[in-house]
Amino acid sequence: MGKIYAYHRFSTDEQDAQSQRNIIAKYAESKGLQIDEIISDEGISGSVSYKKRNLSELLSKTNKGDTIIVSEVSRLTRGGIIELSDMIAEFFAPKGLRLIISNVNLDIDCSDMNPLIELQLSMMATFAKIERLNIKNRTKAALEARKKKIEQEGGFYSKSGNWC
Repeated sequence: MGKIYAYHRFSTDEQDAQSQRNIIAKYAESKGLQIDEIISDEGISGSVSYKKRNLSELLSKTNKGDTIIVSEVSRLTRGGIIELSDMIAEFFAPKGLRLIISNVNLDIDCSDMNPLIELQLSMMATFAKIERLNIKNRTKAALEARKKKIEQEGGFYSKSGNWC
């Protein structure tokens, strides 16, 4: 058995990072797996390509039989089917990596991909991309509301209660 890596990615919310750590740790413990190394991308949006994150370095240093555990597929990518397919074709399948997506209890031997697993991953990657677009739209709407408030009232109160 190869090395077992846990991978976390989060944008800004430290609570989200702890949640990911807990989900992965609980899964690993339930399956009797010992995590050898934890790799994180902190403060990195899911819209940033995996090639520009620590994930790329992790994928490059893995060896045949290694395992990567993530809390959910959106931690790998919010770029949709194409980016996930690239990762699988370039790293997971040729290296025979094991991919565990702990929130859905999916344990994949990537050296033996089948159409059903590819379909599941494609659907999860599509949902992750849709969520990224929803986040983008919510952020845009919040910024527009803030601009309107500044125009009307000359400023706004921050989350910490300061007038800006």
